Amino acid sequence: MLLGIDIGTTHTKVGVYAKDGRLLSHRQAPTPLITGADGLSYFALAGIWETATALLRQATQEAAGIVEGVAVASMGEAGVTLDANGEPTYPVIPWYDARASAQMAALSTLAAPVPPGESPIFIAQFRGAAPPINDPQASGAFLDVTPEHRPEHMARAVYEGVAFEVRAGLELFEQVTATPISVVRMVGGGSLDPLWPRIRAAVLQRPLEIARYPDMVTLGAALLAGLGAGIYHSPQQAVTVTYQPRQHFYPDPAWLKRYAPLYPRYLAGAQSLRHWRRKLE
Repeated sequence: MLLGIDIGTTHTKVGVYAKDGRLLSHRQAPTPLITGADGLSYFALAGIWETATALLRQATQEAAGIVEGVAVASMGEAGVTLDANGEPTYPVIPWYDARASAQMAALSTLAAPVPPGESPIFIAQFRGAAPPINDPQASGAFLDVTPEHRPEHMARAVYEGVAFEVRAGLELFEQVTATPISVVRMVGGGSLDPLWPRIRAAVLQRPLEIARYPDMVTLGAALLAGLGAGIYHSPQQAVTVTYQPRQHFYPDPAWLKRYAPLYPRYLAGAQSLRHWRRKLE
């Protein structure tokens, strides 16, 4: 069996998998977080170690087999300095603060009733523009806001704006690789939100698959361990043997029609906003 560990900002997770990708055991616990007097958040390295080892013991005892490979994954890795004795000199500073799960659920509930195309345009570039733009100075905004727009319209705009930004990156990837992408696979906590996949399928104009397990990071780490142990001959074989979709979403024809003219408006609005910002500098 293969073991994957995910040291996440909000949770630490351990998954034990069979060679065919079946989940044998899964454990997770909150990653120990310390909030200082300055209001900032930190991770204590000892707490992370204790949490991870406890989860490892629980998961491997339940799976009751021989572990042939182990790999560790993380999102937005954070570093820590050590002294001459190997002890941390300062708490780990997380790369971002992602404690907004309750707010995200409320956002979904608020946005769901709003029909597509009736919200402002949300430029999802608050921390710069990622590829294909690559502009660290880019900023976000809500465009075309009218007095008729209420909080639920703003919430819906956030969903749609992020989807438009994903489409821009997806289209660039197809251009660079000269490989068309026929289906998009969605993983992580966002895949549990019933609104996210519907909007993305319509905006991306492609079928969307939800992976069979929300936590695919530990499985990905386990597959890397399997590659290192010689269980799989290639990354493609590892994915082919283990991947299974849990749910399919297809673009809603009515939503496709509403989003088709909005995407070029999103790109034009984002470009105009970047030009405007440069003029102010």
